[in-house]
Amino acid sequence: MLLKTAGMLSIPGALIESLENINAAECEAINRQCQAGPASLSSLFNDELVSGEMVPPGLFVRIVQDFIVQCDSKNTEMVFNCITILQNAKTALISTLFLLCPDPDQFTDPRPTMGEAWLLALSTLAQVAKNMHLGNEHGIKGLLIDTCAAVVSMLFYPVLSKTRDVRAKCPFMSMEGPHTLAISDFLANYFLLGPAMLEGVSHQLLQRVPIDTSKASAYSSEPKIQGVAILGAALFRAAAGGLPPWFVESVPEVYSALFFALNNDSVAFGNILQLAMELRSTAVAGRVLPGHNLAGPVFETSTARHKQEFLNEAVELSRQNNHGAWKRIKVILKKVSGGKKVGTDFAQKVRPTKWDEFDRL
Repeated sequence: MLLKTAGMLSIPGALIESLENINAAECEAINRQCQAGPASLSSLFNDELVSGEMVPPGLFVRIVQDFIVQCDSKNTEMVFNCITILQNAKTALISTLFLLCPDPDQFTDPRPTMGEAWLLALSTLAQVAKNMHLGNEHGIKGLLIDTCAAVVSMLFYPVLSKTRDVRAKCPFMSMEGPHTLAISDFLANYFLLGPAMLEGVSHQLLQRVPIDTSKASAYSSEPKIQGVAILGAALFRAAAGGLPPWFVESVPEVYSALFFALNNDSVAFGNILQLAMELRSTAVAGRVLPGHNLAGPVFETSTARHKQEFLNEAVELSRQNNHGAWKRIKVILKKVSGGKKVGTDFAQKVRPTKWDEFDRL
C-alpha cells in the first residue's frame, strides 16, 4: 500500500508483473488444494492457521481495485495498467472459481473470497469506465463482458435445496458467502453500462448455455432477446434458491439496471421475463439437465395463470419505473420463485470481507 500513500500516478512495470505473478500463483495454489479434495491435509488455506498475520485470498486483486478507485480523467495510464493486470489474470481466476470441489472439511474454501475480490474490482472498473466515458481501450469491454457471462453461467451451478446437507454435496463452490453480495453489485453496475454491453453478454450466453431455440422462437426470433432471456432465467434461478434468500434484497437495483439496459422498454422487459420462465436447455448447463427448465423446477410446476399474473404486474411496474415500483418487483419475484428464507437453513445475511483491515499490509 506504499504506492497508494505516495500518490503514484501510475503503476510501475515491475509492480504490474509482480501482481500478475502473485495472482497466478494464488490460483495455482487453489487449484492444487481443490484437486487434493475436501479433506486435504495441506496446511494451505487451513482455518486453524489464520491469524492477524495472514491475508485473505484475492487480496492482490483487491489492491488493483484500490488503484482503479484512484483513477480519474487525468490518470488514464493508471486504469489501463490495472486493466492489463486484470486481463492477464482473468482466465486463470475465472477458471479457479469454476473448479469442482465441494465444501471442504479441513480447509477454508478460498474461492468465495477470491470471487468477491474479482467482482468488486470489476464492479469498480465498470463505474470508472462509465464516469470516464471509456470505449474499448485495452479491451475493457471484453473483460467486463467475459466476467458478466461467467457470473450468469455460475448461477446455473448451485443445487436448489433448502437443506445445507444437500447443498454441501454440490461439487461447485458454496454460494453462501460475501461473493454473492458482490455478484449483485457487479450485475447492477454492468447493466448500467447500457444496451451495447447487454447485447455483448447476450451473444456470449447463447454460446455458453444451450437452449431449445425452436420453443424460444415462439416468443422471439431475435438472438439478442433469447440471450438476455438466458440471463433472466439465471436471475429467476438465483431467486428460487440458487443464491441465498438475501439475493432478493438486491432485486430493485439489479432489475432497474437491467431495464435501463433494455432502453426502458417495458414490452422487451416483459418478453424477456416470459421467455426466461420457459427456456429449456438442450445439454447440461451447470446443474441443469437436458430438457429441464433453466429457471428452476418451480417454473415447471407453476400454473400458466400464476406466471401470467406475475408478468402483467412486472410489466406494469416497469412502466412506472420508480423506486417504489422496483421494490414491489422484489415482492412479486419472491412470490413467483418461492425464494423465501422460511423453511430453509440458510444462514443470516453475510457481511462483506473487511478488506480495510489489510490495508496496513
